[in-house]
Amino acid sequence: MTPKRPQKILAAHTSEGLEHRAKEAEKLYLAALTGGAASHIRVKGTRGAGLSELLKQLYDRLFAEQRFVVPFYFALRREDQTAAEAANRFAYEFLLQAVAFRRNDPQLIAASPDIRDLRRLAPLPDADWVDAICEELESNGAGSSLRAAISSPLRAASQAGFRVCVIADDLHKAAAIEGGTMFVEHLAHLAASDTSTVLLASRRNYEIAHRAGRTFFIGRPTVDDSARIADEAARELQVDITESVRDLIVAATDRRPGYILSMVSAARGSGLDLTSYRNAARIYSSEITEGEIARSIRDELGNHPGLAAALNSAITTNAPFRVGVLGDRLGIGGDELSNLVEELASSEFIEITGESATVSNDSVLRDHLSLEAGRITRAAAAANIALRFLRNSPSVMSREYRRAAAIGLGELLSAFDGRDIPRAAIDYRVFRDRYKGLSDGEIRAQLPTDDELFGLPQVVQSSALVGFTPQFADQ
Repeated sequence: MTPKRPQKILAAHTSEGLEHRAKEAEKLYLAALTGGAASHIRVKGTRGAGLSELLKQLYDRLFAEQRFVVPFYFALRREDQTAAEAANRFAYEFLLQAVAFRRNDPQLIAASPDIRDLRRLAPLPDADWVDAICEELESNGAGSSLRAAISSPLRAASQAGFRVCVIADDLHKAAAIEGGTMFVEHLAHLAASDTSTVLLASRRNYEIAHRAGRTFFIGRPTVDDSARIADEAARELQVDITESVRDLIVAATDRRPGYILSMVSAARGSGLDLTSYRNAARIYSSEITEGEIARSIRDELGNHPGLAAALNSAITTNAPFRVGVLGDRLGIGGDELSNLVEELASSEFIEITGESATVSNDSVLRDHLSLEAGRITRAAAAANIALRFLRNSPSVMSREYRRAAAIGLGELLSAFDGRDIPRAAIDYRVFRDRYKGLSDGEIRAQLPTDDELFGLPQVVQSSALVGFTPQFADQ
């Protein structure tokens, strides 16, 4: 009997697609349940590493598999504009998710009822703490106390006698919000209570001035794990995919699970399969120009007129530029420029070195920024992206396969150690005369008894060929 897959509440995909995160996911799940001294957990991730999806799957699991810890997921948004707006949304979303959990009714979250309906829907034992939060939201509105709104999960937990797990995501976006730093500081202080577990998640470059009990770093998966993510997503969404196209997508997206999943989802939505490079190019171009990948990049770039075009102009020379020049180009300075630079750096769009910056060497980002060049129409730019994808496909795959073939070569050579092996294992003429035509099992059984041996050299040091012949760096 096929096991039932976990229900998706906030997550976009089932946990099978993130098997490479099983170890981290299990540790986070146990921490959410147990709490204790290390109840404040920092989770850092690179852009596109799938951190938000991992946290949403953690929320879904907490909702489905246990009943004594109330899970709460909150992602900071640029649209919040001020810390007060973010805090009031924080209090409302906690109320919504807590009532849904206590009712064991995940569909309530998607319905997003108003405050009056939540009061009516709350289970009777929860009426007091639900009424208290509702009254605060209704009476104070946008003027509600920042501390009171953010502490609402702890007050509810204390009054109702349950534990709560607060999962606060995308905290690096605080740089784009007025009073965002104060909002994050109040969140960090929630960890002082033993009735909660608080996960503070952001990009790796964003710092929070509060010591965490534990820190998890979520990087991009390996090539093999990325391939499994693509395969699982294709199975889940019923999209035909070939190994070569899958490997190309993994290489073109630089192993970013979010981008891989977006491309497979776009293939499903467009009715195209992923069995040819041409289809992959069409889907990639669509995603870069108007799909989910484009929306995520635009969201992080924010509403800064001329920013994308300015960054694109820096790509053409691929040289550092002064941060002050960017401010002059956009007509901003002071705190506004400092906040923008902090946003771009935490989003991994630029890399800062002193007073200078360079645009991230991210092909997906650079392809999207090329749309802002302004010399041709967006339709023509999209066509160029698709053509460039197809034109680069052979070289991308060639580099990827060479890289994969070279993995562990030094370790392999160092293991030779002068040992003897059957000559048939490396001399095809001997293999042809003795073993050709036999099954794999018969060959493996007979090779160890072969008495014609070959002595491997004893390798004490190995170096990359490019160290001796620099021309190979371009191959």
